[in-house]
Amino acid sequence: GKVTLHANVSFDPPARPGFSVGHKTATGTLGCIVKRKGKFDPYILSNAHVLANFGVLPDAARAEILYPGKNDGGKDSFARGVRFIRVRFAGEGSNRADAAIAKVRPGEQVETSLPVIGGPIGVNSTIQVGDIVRGIGRSSDIMTGQVLDTDAVLLDVPFSKSGHKRANFKDQVMCTFYAQAGDSGAVMCDLEKRVVGLHFAGSPIRSFFNKIEFILNKLDIEILPG
Repeated sequence: GKVTLHANVSFDPPARPGFSVGHKTATGTLGCIVKRKGKFDPYILSNAHVLANFGVLPDAARAEILYPGKNDGGKDSFARGVRFIRVRFAGEGSNRADAAIAKVRPGEQVETSLPVIGGPIGVNSTIQVGDIVRGIGRSSDIMTGQVLDTDAVLLDVPFSKSGHKRANFKDQVMCTFYAQAGDSGAVMCDLEKRVVGLHFAGSPIRSFFNKIEFILNKLDIEILPG
């Protein structure tokens, strides 16, 4: 019969890292489960362009997040209330992260371990050229790449559903190609299961992720261990 690619899509609890999630305007990947420092309620971590309407969300406190994402048939609200790192568009300066969190609704079940990879076990903020990274994405499932640059600059990245808004990024990690559309928001780990970054963009030959330490500090969050 006809062979097609199958996305990581689940309607059954618990919600899993590496599976489809998103605001009604975009569908991407649930990166991992986090909590705000000093708090206990779980949040999901993904990209701002997945959870926060490409960084433009007028009523973020009331925003509804679907699991799976709308493009995969999701209809029910799984998380509500989004906090994100403000996106600076062209002419406003550079960005270091495309990241957002959303609070899991009471009663919803979540899984903290990444399929296949396990963990996560802590954070690695000293990623180096040559290191191997792995992640789980909604479209690609298991993703593996090698770090080529730890201080990459991306200019004029399309950053709206229509692509008319653009944004610049600095201090990014560039890797060999590992991801497809829909993998945005996946956390990337080293071979010791430590989180190193948050995947957000790519070209036909390269993939890019934000450094995790900046995101954790900016959003004042901690990753829940697997």
